Amino acid sequence: MSAKPTPSRSPALRAARFLASPAGMLLIALGLLVPGVFLPLVTVEKLLIFTDQVSLYGGIMDLYSSQEYFLATVLLAFSMVFPLAKILVGLTVAFSRRGTAPSARLLPVLSWLGKWSMLDVFIVGLLVLSIKSNLLADAGTEPGLYFFTASIILSLVATQRLLKPSRAANPSR
Repeated sequence: MSAKPTPSRSPALRAARFLASPAGMLLIALGLLVPGVFLPLVTVEKLLIFTDQVSLYGGIMDLYSSQEYFLATVLLAFSMVFPLAKILVGLTVAFSRRGTAPSARLLPVLSWLGKWSMLDVFIVGLLVLSIKSNLLADAGTEPGLYFFTASIILSLVATQRLLKPSRAANPSR
């Protein structure tokens, strides 16, 4: 007869613990970031006739094709590069042993990236607000906005959990 798995060794419980860990949260955040970038964020309705759905990727490409290089670069950096870099650095820290060289070197980088984490959500919020304030256009939120925001919030929480032990050991940070 095989032994019944104890609750602490249950595969479902181990999976739940992993998903609640910073590494699990960052993997989920990475999975949410992809649809957040490529699915529509907002639907813009102009003059009750024209409707356009805008994704983050599509908006960046539109800015680039309109020769708005500075805006396209800022949006690319703060909405795609920074969140992806933060998740990848966070995963490296989460999967390396505490106190090892990669972990110790990357904690300041992770802290720096974390300071910029909500700027991308702020930019998208300003976009929606500016469209809604225009009398000739209206904007409605789409699923991409929720995926993107959930990814940013999950990575923020995971990053704070990764940084918490290092801040407790070194309160001057």
